[in-house]
Amino acid sequence: MKKRYRILACCLCYIAASAAIYYSVDKSIDKKSARLRNAAVANLNLFFESKPKYVDLLYGPYGCDYKEVQIPAPEEPDADDVLSYIKTVDPTLTVLEAADKVRQNLKKAWEKRYGDYRSLYKLDVFPAEDDNLPRTGWALKVVCKQPEWTHNDGIETYLVFPKQIAYKKIAPLLYGGVPSVETAMQEALDFTTKNEKSDLQPYYERGSTYNLISKMESAINNEYYHLTEDPEGKFFYSAAGEFGHKRPSIEYGGMHNGYYEVTYHRTQPKSYSIQFVGNLQSDKCRLTAIYIALLTLAMSGLAVFIVKRK
Repeated sequence: MKKRYRILACCLCYIAASAAIYYSVDKSIDKKSARLRNAAVANLNLFFESKPKYVDLLYGPYGCDYKEVQIPAPEEPDADDVLSYIKTVDPTLTVLEAADKVRQNLKKAWEKRYGDYRSLYKLDVFPAEDDNLPRTGWALKVVCKQPEWTHNDGIETYLVFPKQIAYKKIAPLLYGGVPSVETAMQEALDFTTKNEKSDLQPYYERGSTYNLISKMESAINNEYYHLTEDPEGKFFYSAAGEFGHKRPSIEYGGMHNGYYEVTYHRTQPKSYSIQFVGNLQSDKCRLTAIYIALLTLAMSGLAVFIVKRK
């Protein structure tokens, strides 16, 4: 009878130990996953510890095609603008009075943007990262963390390039003639990479983005998490731009020196995120099976010992 009770006790212990193993393994793998994710994020943050972005000259300056275009005319108010003005600014105005007010505001905005333009040139430039594709103009490569609004631990890369050159009315008088498009492009690049007034200049370092993604992957990737390129279009910024391309570029500041103004565009971002690449359930089942097997061997040995014991 004692042997029967002992074997029953062993069975109960086996069941209890199996349940404990299942619970422990489940919690252990979850903690491991959280620890590895925190490590991946921490290793990513190390790359941006001393500066928030990397800026590098991808190529250029090269020649490019360009053409003179008409300076845009002042916009005319549409019905939505007029109704919005009446609703938010002055409900006492008639539609015609509100339309006149909106027209004046649009005229002021136009004067501020285009009023001192003498001529306007569009550059036939859209940058290519692929060495085998034609390259025109110049392009700066920027690598930075993804914006906070994405709620994503990752990075994005994009290219900044010149897209438009506007000559001011006063340029021929002060500049001693109108500088060429090529001269304006070169001086714009020099300003962006060398002048302290440029937003990108503090982060510019020649060769800083070379193999940077590979270096990040080596430091970040672990058993459960990898820095992975996101599908194209995951983060897309809507704006007027290169509608002949699948992903239109976005206006991105520029430079002006009183004689001419160079407007930059930036490409849509290519983003990389820290993605889970493991299989928690598979790992939990595998580890649980190993521990259960060891427990079974141990309990089987104990049962044999109890049976044979007099």
